[in-house]
Amino acid sequence: IYSKNKIVVGSRGDYETLKEAVDWFNKNAVENTIIQLDSGSHPITDTVFINSLKNVKLTIVGYGSNQTYLEAATGLKNKSMITVTSSCDFYDLTLEGSTLSNYGLNSGENGINFSASYCSFKIRGCDISRCNVGIGIRGTGIQLEHWNTSIFNCSKGIEIDSNGAITYFCTTSFFQGNAINIDLVKSSNLNLVLIAYKFRLSTGQIGIKYDRANISYTEISVIGGVNIGQGGTYISGVDFTNAYDADIE
Repeated sequence: IYSKNKIVVGSRGDYETLKEAVDWFNKNAVENTIIQLDSGSHPITDTVFINSLKNVKLTIVGYGSNQTYLEAATGLKNKSMITVTSSCDFYDLTLEGSTLSNYGLNSGENGINFSASYCSFKIRGCDISRCNVGIGIRGTGIQLEHWNTSIFNCSKGIEIDSNGAITYFCTTSFFQGNAINIDLVKSSNLNLVLIAYKFRLSTGQIGIKYDRANISYTEISVIGGVNIGQGGTYISGVDFTNAYDADIE
């Protein structure tokens, strides 16, 4: 990952908090920019809104999911950690909700909300834990790709709830402890490909929840996935005797 514009966040960086760095980026950046987060804990006390006024791309990078932590902190109740409305990628960090008592129990206490229009996003090497929704896809024309990413102990791991077209590609990722791991709530044109991923499902948990009444799709392909747990429902809402559902692979 290279950019001549780089902002370091940490006690000896350009800014002490991610929010301060992103606020500067939103208003001032005229070229693609990297925010490098130092190792250690970065408390998130209010939603970090990523919304570039110049429509340039941001990349947020840590030093590894076991070294760089974005942690829910006092002030974040009923709020998401990050909301994205312009192009942004995330690499090698953890979003952790358990650092704020009862965080993740309330609607809106999400890890990352993608609410942009016609943007592409990547997430690599990240962990998301103890949020209401780990990753919420709300906008239209969004293309999200994530790999080597784990989502733990959320009400929903991934939620696609959009009035428009969504492309979602997931590979080599792991889901555990989520009541619903991937919830396909609504999309007018869904392209979804899951490859070489793992669920660890327990009794009452759902791997993929599909709402046929509100999902129109071009492709839904589930390839090489496995449940390594001892229970749960791998996929719900699909009727393979129905001609429309029968195209789901």
